[in-house]
Amino acid sequence: MRVGPNELSYVTEDAWNDIYKTRKGEEQLKKIFPRTPNAQHGLMDNPFDDEQAVCRRILASTITDKALREKESLFQKNISVLVTQLQRRVRDGGGKAVLDLANGYECVAFDIIGDLLSGETFGCL
Repeated sequence: MRVGPNELSYVTEDAWNDIYKTRKGEEQLKKIFPRTPNAQHGLMDNPFDDEQAVCRRILASTITDKALREKESLFQKNISVLVTQLQRRVRDGGGKAVLDLANGYECVAFDIIGDLLSGETFGCL
């Protein structure tokens, strides 16, 4: 849908491919992402495909089957903390505790990310 003279809004991957994929020798349409002043481009909002491809290759090497298996003990450690916390809340609540699993999953995800990035959790759990 055209929402301005130089602006389109779309929600499907097919539209993205139709708009931005080019053939050899064609100039790629410029992607514009809303951003704050002085902000740096990140992996998800980099308008330059060649720079984004480098970032994707680096990131992809960290989530291979082999790389994830090497970090399995880290995942198990953090998930064990979550399970222990949930068991404690049920026990302390006399078996009638209300558990917010969405919050628990979010906390364990942040702790795993912290553990992967810095070697220690953020202490969310």
